[in-house]
Amino acid sequence: MHTNNTNLNKIQPGMQVQDTKGLLGEHDVTNPQVSKVLRNRQGQVTAIVVSKGLPPDRKEIEVPADLIEAVEPAYRQKGLVIIQTPPELVRAERKQDEQGLKAEQKGGLLGEMQRAMPTAEGMRELEEAKRARQKQQQ
Repeated sequence: MHTNNTNLNKIQPGMQVQDTKGLLGEHDVTNPQVSKVLRNRQGQVTAIVVSKGLPPDRKEIEVPADLIEAVEPAYRQKGLVIIQTPPELVRAERKQDEQGLKAEQKGGLLGEMQRAMPTAEGMRELEEAKRARQKQQQ
């Protein structure tokens, strides 16, 4: 189920994008938006490219026109495109949830952050652990 062709033709780069399950951009600081509108030779919209996140983690997702549910050109002066949640986004969300669970099992978010960006105390702990592993290998 998608919107009629007239509304599809109103889609412009810069319009905000929301998905039906609320997963798109849920963890991002910025709102997802249309970065490109893909058209066939007849000028009909075949897909949109949605960008989400900030550099260097910015991601782009190509969304086929048949997943576009509504276009609201006057929404907050930028416009809004509402899409069905793409299956790859649902899979990515599940994977992220699983990774988060594994991280929690390995000492939680604080432990993960300490390994990624150690403080002076964390750096000492990492160095001590490294020395202990080296001793065990000798």
